[in-house]
Amino acid sequence: MTNFEKTPFRAQWPLTFAERQIAIEQQTNPESCAYNINHWAVEINGALDAVRLESALGIIVSRHAAFRSCYPMENGEFVRRVAEKLSVRLHKESCARGDTEELTQKTNKPYNLGNAPLFRFTLYQTGNETYILHFNFHHIIMDGTSFSVMMDELWCVYKGETLPPLELDHTDYAVWQLENTDDENSREFFSQMFADGVPEIEMPTLPKRPDVLPFADTDCIRIIDLKPIDEAARRLGITTFELLFAAAGLTLAKYCGSEDVTLGVPMNGRSVTQTAGMVGMFVNTLPVRVKAPGLMSAGEYIKATCF
Repeated sequence: MTNFEKTPFRAQWPLTFAERQIAIEQQTNPESCAYNINHWAVEINGALDAVRLESALGIIVSRHAAFRSCYPMENGEFVRRVAEKLSVRLHKESCARGDTEELTQKTNKPYNLGNAPLFRFTLYQTGNETYILHFNFHHIIMDGTSFSVMMDELWCVYKGETLPPLELDHTDYAVWQLENTDDENSREFFSQMFADGVPEIEMPTLPKRPDVLPFADTDCIRIIDLKPIDEAARRLGITTFELLFAAAGLTLAKYCGSEDVTLGVPMNGRSVTQTAGMVGMFVNTLPVRVKAPGLMSAGEYIKATCF
């Protein structure tokens, strides 16, 4: 079993692969909010002590290095610095329930990665003992699993409970990852996947895509009924994700006129058990190459793409 240990204090820390990728991409367009996580909020009904909540948020920020991190550039390279202490302010505002979405969009502003904090906490009071606690993070310090860890700990602290000491932190993981980059199994796997090179295909868009893509600060969201998709997946003996992944690959293959496409699959990146209770950016996107010979039926293609 892979394990790592506590690292002595450093004035600056290495970035993980995921952090480095985000920092470089943010650098290409520093005014972009593309890496802002602005859609996480919790609705609270009942009596709430805002002062205690702000104090609890401060304890969580002090507990995890990710919240106190910034990523300045020094000598042409990004470094990670972790502040010993960081004041936490819970912004408070009263508004109508229907106005919160507009307000959160107005406050969704770019972060300067060289300065902490890379988060914003806002408490909207929408009525008599009704609240919405809104969170805004830069993705470089946060992912979905980390948010679940944070929320579990936040409510424990708010209720007056004492959390067990945090033996290891995200900074320790970053050092371990840097020192254990020689993964022969992974190298062999991806070398075989792309033994004949990485397929280059173009989407048939008008106008043609530029060589350097601009950052998109908007989302394309479509709400669909998952019930028939779940039922189809069960009939095929596969997971819903596998079915949707196959559908995405087949659709791209047809649009691009190619039998060979590569899709990115997000993974939670917590392959080491010690990272379970940590807060930080662990998510990684893995390339998955999908080949769809023209004589394959849709059913044959779906089964061929299952993991």
